[in-house]
Amino acid sequence: MSNQPQAPLIDEPLYKFSISAAQRDKTGYYITRWDRAEKITVNARTKAEAIKKTLAVLGDCPRGKDSMWAISIDQIDEIDTSETAK
Repeated sequence: MSNQPQAPLIDEPLYKFSISAAQRDKTGYYITRWDRAEKITVNARTKAEAIKKTLAVLGDCPRGKDSMWAISIDQIDEIDTSETAK
């Protein structure tokens, strides 16, 4: 190993995700009611992280084992995390 200084790691940007989550029938028999969707905002670095956080907040779908959450990302805004923004 060398004692060379390493370049500082660049932080990944942070985003604010505005998400809609609706209960969805796994069988496809019932139409997904987006007009009854839950509106959620999460801060995350990636789309996958945002969906994971959203599902953690929502928990299990209230309709039981025959339903699941359908997720729609409505808007993504970058959050300025630079030193000048603080």
